[in-house]
Amino acid sequence: MSRLAIGVPFNLMLVLTVTYGLGKEINVGKIAIRAVGVMFIALGNFMPQVKDNYLFGVRTAWTLSSPEVWRKKHRLSGRMWMIGGLLIFGGAFLSGVLSQALIITALVLAIIVPVLYSWIISRQLKS
Repeated sequence: MSRLAIGVPFNLMLVLTVTYGLGKEINVGKIAIRAVGVMFIALGNFMPQVKDNYLFGVRTAWTLSSPEVWRKKHRLSGRMWMIGGLLIFGGAFLSGVLSQALIITALVLAIIVPVLYSWIISRQLKS
């Protein structure tokens, strides 16, 4: 599932780039942003099912040291990635500063919130 969620958007971007290079006037940027949003949604949907490992997932020192922290963090990360994907996808339909603000908010939700949450959970479990 994760290979498909990552491979399809990148192949779509390849097709769009070649199409644009052949002279077809399309807005590659907007379509690519939408594809990244869909990829975030798909990966967010898959993330709670990922077992602890050293290859795939949101890996920090705290999540790798405890299966409980891994499980809780990936449940939250899945939700944050899905919300972030929806914000990125929605931001593709807007322009200017509002679009950029939605994309930055999505990245903060998908990256910073889960990392802080894993740190908080690991501190609580040590107490």
